[in-house]
Amino acid sequence: DILIFVEPDIRVDSASLLKFQGYFTDQTIGAVGATLHTQGVTDARYWSLSERIKMEESRTGSTTGCDGGVWAIRRVLFPCVTDGQCNTMRSSMNPLFMGYRVVSAPDIHAFQPSIGTGLDAFKRRTAFARKAWCTHMATRRLRKELSAIDQWKYASGKTIPWFSALWASLSVAFAFPLVGSNAGWISLATIILIGFGLGRGLMQPTRSLGLSIVAMQIGVLHGMTRWPFRDRHV
Repeated sequence: DILIFVEPDIRVDSASLLKFQGYFTDQTIGAVGATLHTQGVTDARYWSLSERIKMEESRTGSTTGCDGGVWAIRRVLFPCVTDGQCNTMRSSMNPLFMGYRVVSAPDIHAFQPSIGTGLDAFKRRTAFARKAWCTHMATRRLRKELSAIDQWKYASGKTIPWFSALWASLSVAFAFPLVGSNAGWISLATIILIGFGLGRGLMQPTRSLGLSIVAMQIGVLHGMTRWPFRDRHV
């Protein structure tokens, strides 16, 4: 039996859903994620890159989980976890923990409206990141059993990006001592121009992406304060 999950704001046609069945004829595949398309300019650029990464990961064996838009999993592989850990990240990675592949399907398309840039969108991204961090911590033991390449995919695709705001802050901090050099002046001028553009609304896509990064960092930090997450089933 196959379980298919579709978020309320996702548009997908029934013909696409039927394509999931073809992937599960391969007994090595435990979960399949659809290719997600978003309408917002900034969201579209981010998700386009994210989907390309998932495609390449699938070509090398397996991707590290599915997006929450539209995805499917073998019923026997769906994890038995508490309510707090019942999320797409944890559930879609379970087949990987059990020795199955998790792949991205280029011929199954799902469409989602832009998450937006307002306060509600900021809170939503923060909540996503908080839950992701709790799941990250709860699956430490299971992730140690993954192959080296899957552990690298996880680190490069999830752990490192979660701290993007921290890496950016450190870059700025290290740039100021170099102000006396040409490289330092160029770095400082770039920072000022970007800040001016953000303030005047001349770089809406960049501003939206920046707010997303900040929201993600806040969510991760919030998740750290919520740990330990007690769950004997993970």
